[in-house]
Amino acid sequence: MSKSCPPLSKRDQIVQAARKLFLEAGYETTSMDALAAEAGVSKRTVYSHFANKEALFGAIMVGLCTETGCTHPNTLSPDAPPEEALKAFARDMVGLEQTPEERDVFRVVLAEGIQFKELGEAFWSSGPEPAKQILSAYLTEQVKRGVLNIEDPMVAAMQFIGMVKWPHSMPELFGIDHGTSEEDRQRALDQAIAIFLKGTRAP
Repeated sequence: MSKSCPPLSKRDQIVQAARKLFLEAGYETTSMDALAAEAGVSKRTVYSHFANKEALFGAIMVGLCTETGCTHPNTLSPDAPPEEALKAFARDMVGLEQTPEERDVFRVVLAEGIQFKELGEAFWSSGPEPAKQILSAYLTEQVKRGVLNIEDPMVAAMQFIGMVKWPHSMPELFGIDHGTSEEDRQRALDQAIAIFLKGTRAP
């Protein structure tokens, strides 16, 4: 007999409802009343956990990053050689990129982020910014150890992330399917790492 999953907490019910409604109806259209109804809780309960929709959207982004590992908690040990650390980091980035829900959330940010700047800020602070900071810290340590030669590790971190993510994520973001295989993605990933290390390896 299989074990039943424990019931969701009120907070998790609210976040789950918000994920569903934000993706289906959009950020602007979704009201706190609708969120409360979808979650099966009172509006007061929603506000007891989240001050506003911005905070709710931020919680969604944190949840997505936790599920996909996009903040890379264990892949960038300062003792790991660059080839190993960058490959682990890059594979996580590509794995996040392939998540359909993450792409849908990204589309919400693009569609409504100009009017609601808090969306872009929540998205950036929950995913891309922590990833950039973690990679930059790793690159900085490798420079101190004389392994890499990088003038600006923060810029280099963003450049590496761009090399890994954008070749495939840009077409997919616009609904274009090139039929990219796992082998194609791995080859692109390996090439990005090789190019990056060729330009940053200390003499």
